[in-house]
Amino acid sequence: MSNCILPPYKSPELHVVDTGIICAICRLNTNDWLVQADLFGHLIESYALQQIMTQLSWRDDDVQCYHFRDQKKHEVDFVHERDASVWGIEVNRPSAISNNDYKCLKVLAKTAGER
Repeated sequence: MSNCILPPYKSPELHVVDTGIICAICRLNTNDWLVQADLFGHLIESYALQQIMTQLSWRDDDVQCYHFRDQKKHEVDFVHERDASVWGIEVNRPSAISNNDYKCLKVLAKTAGER
């Protein structure tokens, strides 16, 4: 895509979208939610991706979906581009949201400019 705002990077982010299978393979259950917080954070992100991609497939227009990471390692989980518009979505597992949680979205907004 010639108008893509995203810089090239060497390794794309990969997701296994069936989080139930991953939980079964890793033998995770609800008791592991607090103990395995990092792993569950990745599972939540993969689940969100699966839901977003499913709903995007229902649309008639073309929406591109990306992962954003710049040279300073600022990352946004999902970036959607449609025509001249760009949306960023960040998925986290915090107990509270702080201003720091918006840092990478602000970097994406600056990179996207008016879009």
